[in-house]
Amino acid sequence: MLGALAAMGCGPPSSRGVPSLDPDDIPAVEFEGLSPRSLRLKVVDKRDPRPDGSVETVEEVEATLAVLLKGANVNVVMDAKYELGVEIDYADELVPEDIADNCIQLLMSLSWRGRMLVQTQAAGCYEWRHLLGFYLGGDASRAYEQGLELALSKLDKDVGRATALVAEYEEARRGRPPL
Repeated sequence: MLGALAAMGCGPPSSRGVPSLDPDDIPAVEFEGLSPRSLRLKVVDKRDPRPDGSVETVEEVEATLAVLLKGANVNVVMDAKYELGVEIDYADELVPEDIADNCIQLLMSLSWRGRMLVQTQAAGCYEWRHLLGFYLGGDASRAYEQGLELALSKLDKDVGRATALVAEYEEARRGRPPL
């Protein structure tokens, strides 16, 4: 009986373990306008309860982002003025309630000296099901790739505008008389 169900696509849900990400599977970012071309990278798992493999998941996401940023000629350094923050959470807000436990949510932000400039969120799902409930596949890696791809593309569009505002602010401060 179980073999028949598995053959119909009703097998056990896919692994929700640690993703194994390939930066080549995620479209490149440009972060056009980011000046200087450096930032801090901070990835945090905000899921509660925290699943097994949380630390490894954070490390995998950080490593993947570091490669993508390097490809955009952005250096990841501890003393940068800008910070790219990523929060991993359960997708309670972005997907229908009946599938939320099968998805992750990524909240991604660009901050300058602790002030948030741009923020976006995206979701990726561990598994996909047919409307009749049949399991159609999926895995942890694909869930994170989907979430990262969407969040990065949204953020990438706004980086130039946000950093232009920072440049205007810094220029205006330089023109002010000292207090």
